[in-house]
Amino acid sequence: MHPILRHPLRLIVLSSLGGSLMAAPATLFFYCLSPKIEPAIVNSLGQHRLSFNFSNVATENGELAVLEDDAANESFRGTGFVLTAPGFGVPIEGFLNLDTPQTDANHNGVDDIFEVAQNLPAVSTSGTLEFTTIDDEVVKGTAVAKWQRAAGAARGLVQIALAFPGYSRTFVHNFEVFQYRGTMDYTRQGTNVAATVNLNREGAPGVLAGPWPLQVDSDSSLSQGGGAWVTGRPTIAFDPTVTDDFGTLYDLNRGGLGNNYFGVYQYSNGSPVDDIPLDYALWQVDLFDLNDADGDRVPNLTDPDFTGVPVVAAPQISLAWEAGAPRLHLVGTPGANYLIEQMDALAATSWVPASTNQPAANGSLDVPLSTKGAGVSRFWRARLP
Repeated sequence: MHPILRHPLRLIVLSSLGGSLMAAPATLFFYCLSPKIEPAIVNSLGQHRLSFNFSNVATENGELAVLEDDAANESFRGTGFVLTAPGFGVPIEGFLNLDTPQTDANHNGVDDIFEVAQNLPAVSTSGTLEFTTIDDEVVKGTAVAKWQRAAGAARGLVQIALAFPGYSRTFVHNFEVFQYRGTMDYTRQGTNVAATVNLNREGAPGVLAGPWPLQVDSDSSLSQGGGAWVTGRPTIAFDPTVTDDFGTLYDLNRGGLGNNYFGVYQYSNGSPVDDIPLDYALWQVDLFDLNDADGDRVPNLTDPDFTGVPVVAAPQISLAWEAGAPRLHLVGTPGANYLIEQMDALAATSWVPASTNQPAANGSLDVPLSTKGAGVSRFWRARLP
């Protein structure tokens, strides 16, 4: 950015012309890939209650979790369930395979159910269930779900119709999704990126904040390091070694827009949802970095030509009239060299160097300027060479 000043002193204009080394924060989105489904009760010939749990502790954590993609699973998501009903004698405990809606109305690679700003009309998904009776009989059944959530709301409703031999009921559950959005400030030295995130939850109160070390692997890839973020719950840590079924690390990879990176991340000791280790652990990450110092359409974050130029703030300039002549006063970054340029008309095609100066230790300098006489306009700007 190049502040521009016009003489006579009655007009000051600031504008952004060309490139600059001033860095703006990157924009960061975190989407939990597991919705939370609350218990539901149906009063029909007695009380029927359906709840879900996908944790290694005796609790109803409500997570419909991402499952490994292998032949043993009939859906990409699943959870344990507990069903109590008159005549069962004991609660039925089994496993439910049920996917979430995969609609993506704005085609941004995020399912609408997890993106709070998107409306989720009534969308149906289906799945299967299985449990073993006290007589060791394996019983199989079906599940049909109808999901809906208003745009801007983190909570919605899902109707789940369970059916297996001798039983059929429809339960209406509240469900909740977890999305965070905010900024990532970073500095880079070579391939090492020291980042700090500040995120707010979308559609409900909540924050995530803390350091996030990253490593540049190529101009299109970042490795994710472990970190600990502060939330409304005890500090949560990250597992930097998330892999797919083939043992490949989940990195952040640059997408088709050129300035976006995407991937997944996993919490290792609880999540913003609750404090139970390893539940609600898998999150989708979308990162956008518009900083591009050399204009080659590769963000500074992974540009191999960007090796860690210090962040330099935009200079602040003003004019003063002293002893019958104008002087430019600049407040900038200590040690940064600024080029002072001038032109007689903004319609001109080129600026003419006026002087090159280096601010004093405190980041300020005064530069004498020449004029063309009374009533004649002249413009000045300060920029980084």
